[in-house]
Amino acid sequence: MSLDLLESLARERLGVDPSIVSADLLRLESLAADLTADKEFPEDWIIFRITGQQRTVRRPALISGAKLLQDLSALSERLSQQAGLTKTPEIIELDALAKRWNVNKKTIDRYRRQGLLAQRLRAADGKPRLCFTPGAIMRFEDLRQKELASAGTFVRIDEPTKSRMVRWAATYRRRLGWTLNRAAGRIAERTGRSREAVRRVLQSQQRYEVRTRKATTFAEPSPLTSVQQKVIFRAMIRGGEPGDLARRYKKPLGSIQRAWGIARATQLQGLQLPANPREGPVEESSKILNAAPANSGLLIVPKTDLAAFVAAARQPTVPIGVEETARLAAYRELVIRSATTISRLDHNFPRTSEIDEAMTNLRWAARLKALLIHAQFRLIVQNLEAGLGIELSMIRSALLRQLLLEAIQAAADAVDTHAFIQASSRGRMAAPLALAVNRLAARWQKEHARDLGEVLDPHASRASARLLPGIAFPDWTLSIASWQGVVEPDQRLTPALAKVSASNRTLLTLRFGWDGEPPHTLTQCAERLKVSSIKIARLERTALRNAYAAIAPREQA
Repeated sequence: MSLDLLESLARERLGVDPSIVSADLLRLESLAADLTADKEFPEDWIIFRITGQQRTVRRPALISGAKLLQDLSALSERLSQQAGLTKTPEIIELDALAKRWNVNKKTIDRYRRQGLLAQRLRAADGKPRLCFTPGAIMRFEDLRQKELASAGTFVRIDEPTKSRMVRWAATYRRRLGWTLNRAAGRIAERTGRSREAVRRVLQSQQRYEVRTRKATTFAEPSPLTSVQQKVIFRAMIRGGEPGDLARRYKKPLGSIQRAWGIARATQLQGLQLPANPREGPVEESSKILNAAPANSGLLIVPKTDLAAFVAAARQPTVPIGVEETARLAAYRELVIRSATTISRLDHNFPRTSEIDEAMTNLRWAARLKALLIHAQFRLIVQNLEAGLGIELSMIRSALLRQLLLEAIQAAADAVDTHAFIQASSRGRMAAPLALAVNRLAARWQKEHARDLGEVLDPHASRASARLLPGIAFPDWTLSIASWQGVVEPDQRLTPALAKVSASNRTLLTLRFGWDGEPPHTLTQCAERLKVSSIKIARLERTALRNAYAAIAPREQA
């Protein structure tokens, strides 16, 4: 058994009265009929359904129905065997059940991992036998009528059909570079057989070719090395064509795309995103994202000159309460959606659409977070000057640059804290943000007392401010969220837009939200530009390659 909970229950029942175990087995059969593979169930509920005892479990974990169904028969067999239960006349043995359903024993083994409960009982000769109660059989028949009917009419694959399958698979491999598994899926569709049955035929041929030392038609390619994976990742970020990479490394196209997806999924799964539950139904969350403040005016042109940044931050601005509330709610919803999508990603076979959705939502969330911080710049400057007791323009430029970046980061942390507290405790942004900035100012007074003391020295020259134009200040909008290094494109691409074609510029602007609109997924871009999903992916790669080519001379210089 793979589940620790069921393993511990089995150990608890070791040596107990057989009548108690018999009651547990009846409850197990009832539980198997109520489970669904796509849902999750809490530990305390599972314990009650199996033992009939109500137990308090602190922070009960959720267990998927699929895992429970896979292990329930193993628990039933373990309990019945260690209790020494004996077979009664109405209980059916494995051979009889296989004959009743007209299937082989391996099929029944597969059913046991899908919710068909078996028991290991002592027969008349004293040997343990795999048996099934009438109740367990009837419940499984009610749930799987169509599957059992088709399994009963199964006809083995004849030799001509096997030869045809092998021939088709060899053609797919030679012309399309398909793997054995992908070829099996296509052949299963053409022949009406199961994918696993076709796989067994092709694997049998593969073993025969290896044994007879013939050219192995279905030899699987060696896995990509870590160096190759890194090269593929860098190339794909810059718009590299998967087909070109597949030919370069002599790998199937699917291997290249899978390596790219796994690399992206690994990056996303390494992010520490808040995963608070939604505060309302899904329909209400959609309204939050459709609100005008969350969908428009998202473009901020940051000041990259320190003096200009301080001057702009001093401008009188009054954050509008309705817009702030709408953007804060949308920010929270986007981060929660992204965390939920990332938690669903399969580590070995992540879906490209889910990766794209999560990354696009995180880009959108970063735009909203930047707006929330930008609206509070005047408050940040006022609180810094009040806390330090000096004007910012009197501080040395290098020190001021560091102070402002730390203040923006403190504001970003305040946004996260404020967005994910309970709605009943959530008010306007000004109070928590001012508190965070005041703490920063108090810390700076202690850590930089000497530097700040020079400014306050009456003998120092204060005829003119120390802050002069021409001092660079980084784009603060790209460093306010932990995920931006993973989801944001190269910042050099924005100025390169003027050097690419209009169609490339339109697609990249739409994709990354460089026009004040929310960023778009590839699917949304395809709908907007009225092209197919395959074509839009190719167009995006072309646009990225052209944009990087436009900045290449600057890189070489």
